[in-house]
Amino acid sequence: MASIAPNTLYQVRYARTLTSVEKEALVTLYQPIIGADALALYFIFLGDGQTSKEHTHLDLLHLLPIGLTKLLDARKKLEGIGLLAVFEKETDAFGLVYGYELRLPLTPEHFFSDTTYSFLLESVIGERRFQELLTRYTPKTIHWDGFTEITQKFADIYRFDLTRYGQNMEKFETISTHFPSEKTKLTVDQTLDFAFLAFHAHKKQISKENFTPEFNQQLALLHQLYGYDELELVEFMTQIVSLSDGMVKINELKKVIQARNAQTQKIDKSKQNQPLDEAKRIEALKQSGFSDTDILVIQESEAYPPYDYFSAIKREKKSYISKLEEWLVRELVERSRLNNSVINILLHYVLVVKNNSTLPQKLVEKLAADWSEKEVKRPEEAVQLVRKLDKESKLAKEARENTPSRYAKPTKTEVVPKWLEQQEKEKTSPKKQTETTTAQQEELDARLAAYLKRKEGET
Repeated sequence: MASIAPNTLYQVRYARTLTSVEKEALVTLYQPIIGADALALYFIFLGDGQTSKEHTHLDLLHLLPIGLTKLLDARKKLEGIGLLAVFEKETDAFGLVYGYELRLPLTPEHFFSDTTYSFLLESVIGERRFQELLTRYTPKTIHWDGFTEITQKFADIYRFDLTRYGQNMEKFETISTHFPSEKTKLTVDQTLDFAFLAFHAHKKQISKENFTPEFNQQLALLHQLYGYDELELVEFMTQIVSLSDGMVKINELKKVIQARNAQTQKIDKSKQNQPLDEAKRIEALKQSGFSDTDILVIQESEAYPPYDYFSAIKREKKSYISKLEEWLVRELVERSRLNNSVINILLHYVLVVKNNSTLPQKLVEKLAADWSEKEVKRPEEAVQLVRKLDKESKLAKEARENTPSRYAKPTKTEVVPKWLEQQEKEKTSPKKQTETTTAQQEELDARLAAYLKRKEGET
């Protein structure tokens, strides 16, 4: 991403204005996660988007005087949570121009139905406050005990031409596509063979009605995160499938898979994606300057899915995986657009090279965002970036150590009297040194003669 100057132009666009429910969700649900600066920036963009006029980032800094660095951090938080999409265009007249497209926040119902958002919110505000919000937004069940419902049916009140309705059905279905579902689209690789998976699931009495786009998206995430193939996912589903209707609850499936990983943490070697010609690749890596250790790290990064790779590192460090770390790894897989092997190199750098006992959230998110922008696709590219980061870190440390601290006390220079300087010169003059040496030698000779005389008297 090119650097942004205060005079860099931008435009803001959005599909529609927010409802009162969506504004409330921004303040009560999103704000604890993204922070006050990011929330303020979102509302400023709402105002800017009311016209097609271009603005400068200096205009933003006048409205939100937090400095350009913090302003860009706030913008990235909006991007990461799915509230902002960023575009850029090079123009002859104004240079680089940015486009900011505001995305609608999830309503409370959709927010709490997403396990990732719920977990993140609870980790920030704590369980007590989270339960309060959950109670506020959970739809209430209304009871009319003793009452009999006499509501009129739609068909009894509204009459229309069914023939004309059928003739215009295609038109109204097209209109409906302009209003997509609010559910968040996950950016995971679609590498599963869903036709193959559904075929074997049907043989296990698992209904085909399960395999909606949202359900398949979650299956793809589980495949990428834990490394399970189609048949293994079907076996997990058979453990929790409802015998009455053949339906599978995705949250129950996640719990079963996570429990299995917590118990075994085993890797099926047949699933390791080895390059077609490993010997040639290793030779090419060596010629490119990669050490044997680098090559081993690259090979291991390609052999394991991120969760298992991360678990192996934690076991080596005799540590355990916290809930926040589990969420961070899932976020890397789900939203970072990085390949599994690149994610593994990132984890190796943070935990092994930097020797952190836990995953630092800010560092992980910063690296993931940076590598995503640089479109890092292969683990060797990630290793080169790690080398550069490590070198820069060491140089910065040496510079800090060699630079006097501004808090260090200045050395006081004593003023020596002239008479004392003259006395010191006389002490160190060649003539004086010769006299001193002669006197010391005479004294030493006298002491030695006395010692020998005493020895003669003793014999």
